[in-house]
Amino acid sequence: MTSLPRRTVSALYAKLIHKYLENCSLDLNDQQKLKKLFLNKSEDFGGQIAISELEFLIQETKCFFYDKPLGLEVGRHIHPSDFGIIGYALMNCKTLHHAFLFAVKYKHQLNSSLAINLSSSGEIFRFQMMNLMNSSEIGTLIELDFIAALQLSRYLVGSQRYSEVKFIQVNFQHAPQGRREFYRELFQCPVEFNQPTNEILFSKAIISLPVRSYDAQMYKMCMRKIRRLQNSKQFEDALHRQVFFYVSNHQESEPLNIQSISAHFNMSPSTFKKRLKSEGYHFSQICDVVQKSRAMKLVAAPAISLKEIGDSLGFSSPSAFNRAFKRWTDMTPAEYRRNKINMAVMKNTVNES
Repeated sequence: MTSLPRRTVSALYAKLIHKYLENCSLDLNDQQKLKKLFLNKSEDFGGQIAISELEFLIQETKCFFYDKPLGLEVGRHIHPSDFGIIGYALMNCKTLHHAFLFAVKYKHQLNSSLAINLSSSGEIFRFQMMNLMNSSEIGTLIELDFIAALQLSRYLVGSQRYSEVKFIQVNFQHAPQGRREFYRELFQCPVEFNQPTNEILFSKAIISLPVRSYDAQMYKMCMRKIRRLQNSKQFEDALHRQVFFYVSNHQESEPLNIQSISAHFNMSPSTFKKRLKSEGYHFSQICDVVQKSRAMKLVAAPAISLKEIGDSLGFSSPSAFNRAFKRWTDMTPAEYRRNKINMAVMKNTVNES
């Protein structure tokens, strides 16, 4: 039986953690531990590192960060050049909108298990990351990416417009990994946890800001190199991300099954399943992730009854919905709703005091 491929992420995550710690004042024992932990990691798997190994590195280095979340500390010291040719292309985008769209398109090279989307509604833009893998440290990576998005955006617009780059709100699916005050200090906006989606909310005014180092010729040169990488399959967009966005935007009134979705991607059902399997995914797994996100968002809205939610999501009975929701969140829908209501009450009490 053919085994599924080992899930990997870019070794850049390990390099960034190593780079940060090298600049810290560590005693001799800690320096030796650091050297042993990161020995040859940047060369593993042709610039990739197994997710399990990165989890181990994060767990072993958290002690160096004391009470500060590792992802936030590392992410706020990132420079565009850390991303190689992708970073240089970002520095030569015309506007932040252009830079965000570019990042969405190529972010999967760092972590193929994150599905990323940029959308807008009126004057508000949403930059979303959906987790497609089981990882104990996915929250650390998302925090790193989100604070890096803020720091890089400010770097791209330059010192004169630095203060104009502000987020409206940041939402995380996971629980806080440090003091909540530290998150608010860094993001300089409300930060919420245990939310249905990982997302950054920002205004249209920010997205239209020009990039200070924009150079059309340099951008074209970067794109030529990126296209060469694409032709060599190094930047090939994975099928599982395309399937994720198709399922996320699917109209519930239309049937969704392996036959209809494989036809959409111009494949036979067997070829479709084999392609997904080669990337370490199954169609049912992707549907489950989308179903979880929809369920959490609906349950958090008290105006809709839990039975209506279960029915709208296609569950055969309330008990089936309860079992699925508890598998996703370790809480029943009723417990999750009570928790959200209590958190909202506490937040309003704090704001009024």
